Amino acid sequence: MDVPEEVLPILRTASSADQDPWIRQQALLSLGMVLGRSHVAGRPVEDPELTQHLIDLTARETGLFRHIATYSLGFLAGEPAEARLLVLMSDADAKTRANAASGLARNGSLAAVDLFAALLKEAGDQEFEPSRIAQENEAHAYFERVQLATNALMFVKLQAERLP
Repeated sequence: MDVPEEVLPILRTASSADQDPWIRQQALLSLGMVLGRSHVAGRPVEDPELTQHLIDLTARETGLFRHIATYSLGFLAGEPAEARLLVLMSDADAKTRANAASGLARNGSLAAVDLFAALLKEAGDQEFEPSRIAQENEAHAYFERVQLATNALMFVKLQAERLP
C-alpha cells in the first residue's frame, strides 16, 4: 500500500463502472486508504488521470459510490480536485458534503468553515453515549454522528496547526 504508483492503476480499473459493485466499493475504499497514507506521509499523490476518474465518478454516481469517491478525491491536491470538492460541498447527500469538506480542509482550504461550524453545533446538541445503543441501525447512526463530529474537530486541529 505504500507504493501508490503500483497499486493506484489497478484500483482505478477496479473502481470503474463496468466492475461488480462490491469490487468497485472495495476498490474505492482502498483508493482512499492508499491516497490517505501518502498524504499523511507528506507525499500527496499527483495523478491527473486518477483525479479525473474520481471527478467523473462523483459526477455520475450516487449514494455510497459518490461519497466514497469524494473521500478519495479529497486526498488529491490540485485545482481540478479542489474545484470539484467545492461543488460537492453543496451535494444533497450529507456524507458527500462532509467528505468534500474534509478533503478541502486536508488541502488547506477554509471553504468548509461554515459547514464544520454547523457540524460542531449539531454535535454539541447530541448525546454521545454508546452504551445506550440497543439496535444495529442505532449503531450505524451513532457511528455516522461520531464520524461527522470527528471530521469537524479534525478541521479545527488542521487549521490550528497552520496558525503562525
